[in-house]
Amino acid sequence: GRRRGGRRRGGRRGGGRDGYYEDFTPQQAVQSEELEPGTFRFIQVWGDYPKWDTEEWFSEEPGDIVVQFQAKGEDNIVVGLSSKPRLNQEMYEIVIGGWRDTKSVIRREPQGVERALATQPRLCSDSEFRWYWAMLKRGVVSVGVGEQPGRGVILAWKDPDPIPAQYASFTTWDHTVTFKDIRVAPVDTDM
Repeated sequence: GRRRGGRRRGGRRGGGRDGYYEDFTPQQAVQSEELEPGTFRFIQVWGDYPKWDTEEWFSEEPGDIVVQFQAKGEDNIVVGLSSKPRLNQEMYEIVIGGWRDTKSVIRREPQGVERALATQPRLCSDSEFRWYWAMLKRGVVSVGVGEQPGRGVILAWKDPDPIPAQYASFTTWDHTVTFKDIRVAPVDTDM
């Protein structure tokens, strides 16, 4: 069978634009709560760049990684992929339905240069949960809509110097987003 990753509660602090996440202490940021086992709600409180969740979602093996999840929110579903449990400048930041659900981007660092951009609107829903996935496979970072990784691709970018991702994290920007059914694992060869 396929080896899965896992989750553990962490104590890491939130994010920031200026360097490492643990060095930034915003006055207002994202508040998160576990609604029921496996269902997390992230609430944006107006202020600075949001905090990432305090869970550590991880794959048992570093390198190629796939993250599958359901989310419900008006916009700004944000996923981070990193080689370390504490997110830092060396990470992939993937924004689905940002800018009022009008575009999506892949960045190689928080608030960094947009390496890939798609202007497909209405990818998010605040009335129903939708499946999404993010994947790093052979240096290609991709993201899509649907439960099957590799299908429904929104955008992709080939990193010439890939980060050996092992950890995933989640946040939002302007509105409340709820995440559930989060799965993190090494990439199967058939994906």
